[in-house]
Amino acid sequence: VTLGNYTFIESWSGYALERSGATITPFVVPGVDSTGQTNLNGSQGTFRFWFKPHWTSAALTNGSGPGTNAILLELDAVANSESANVWSLQINPDGTTLSLIAQSDGNPTLLLQTGITWQANQSHLIVVEYGTNETALFLDGQLAEEGVGTPTVPTRLAALCVGSSISGDLVAG
Repeated sequence: VTLGNYTFIESWSGYALERSGATITPFVVPGVDSTGQTNLNGSQGTFRFWFKPHWTSAALTNGSGPGTNAILLELDAVANSESANVWSLQINPDGTTLSLIAQSDGNPTLLLQTGITWQANQSHLIVVEYGTNETALFLDGQLAEEGVGTPTVPTRLAALCVGSSISGDLVAG
């Protein structure tokens, strides 16, 4: 199924968003939609989603990981056709580490990190809680890591990218 520039594939619960390739059309959820309805909070919230990688972690037999940093979620501040990354949930190139990384004065700051060993085509439930006081990461129903708070962005400027960076690279696979 293809809707607009996005491809949906069958999943166990209906359809899933396909995020693979070298570059893709970013799937962006604005903080506030065109009718003024709030979609997400730029200061705190929880995102819960399933992720099924097309790759296997390098720590497993025949695994190589995604080959590049792979963005699962990215919160950006967007205004006047420009954007700035606030934080991102990403997997390292060999697919062995899941990290929440914020930008602080233009430099990446590690907020939390946990090891992973994932097999291709096996689904994982990921829950990330973010806020100015603390963060938490749950994997497959278990608390994996807790960390310090995330930077805040005004909700009207917030944009959440799913499965890639806002420029369409660093695809989750």
